[in-house]
Amino acid sequence: MEIEEHIADVDGVPTRYLSVGSGPALILLHGIGDSASDWQWVMRKLSGGWRIFAPDMPFTTGVDGAPDGFTPESLTLFVLSFLRTVRIARAVVVGHCAGGIAAIRLALDKPELVRALVIMDSIGLGREIHPAVLMEAAPVLGDLVIRFARSPVGSLQRALYRSSLLFSRPELVPSRWWTEQYRLALEPGFLQATLHMLRAGTGPFGQKIIFLDRLKELTMPVLVMWGKMDQVVPFFQARDAVGRLRDGGLSAVSGCGHMPHVETPGLCADHIHRFAYEKARR
Repeated sequence: MEIEEHIADVDGVPTRYLSVGSGPALILLHGIGDSASDWQWVMRKLSGGWRIFAPDMPFTTGVDGAPDGFTPESLTLFVLSFLRTVRIARAVVVGHCAGGIAAIRLALDKPELVRALVIMDSIGLGREIHPAVLMEAAPVLGDLVIRFARSPVGSLQRALYRSSLLFSRPELVPSRWWTEQYRLALEPGFLQATLHMLRAGTGPFGQKIIFLDRLKELTMPVLVMWGKMDQVVPFFQARDAVGRLRDGGLSAVSGCGHMPHVETPGLCADHIHRFAYEKARR
């Protein structure tokens, strides 16, 4: 089954999204510095039992008024508008990294829309984050980094740096991931939007937006999935999160870094399917 690419008008903003499959709706929300294309391997493996949608989040192309536009509230409003646009009334929602913040906030504000929730290597669950992320967001330094990364050579250097940070085994990363990273870096507005998002969510002492204490308010089943070798957000944050949930489980992915959906897509898809099938179809 082939993944289809569409453009939807989401509150007046042309928004790219990928879709495939049939069945109950499953929404995939990507993280900072990435795009919906990072879900392609998981989408193919899940397409037999789910109707899957993966939109480009607003920080892929930027929004007016950034960085103030990159808040949990604004990201949730985007997801709500997207769901209305593609006519989805209720779905299993999967959020990775900054997509995790959007997914959590959606589940808190509109629990009737979320059958089950998967939080994958998400920010917003603790203050700790890799120092390299804080350096990338730092005043002056962050601007210099993206100025260099806009060039063809700089975009390749950026992809190499990100691969060493995001993956436990960068040499095994699919070639399409490298191609997409190169394309994104040269896309007008992408690197600036990424920098705005990093600055909106982090400060000199780590993450600024923390939802850990609000996880107990979630009423739907929640799966916390985490790469045990995640360098960006440490694995102990996953354990802390599960301990706050009413109906939660932990899926620890051994030998995997920050992006299980790219590094171990088969295992990732299997965990999502088994959890969602058991919890959302009962």
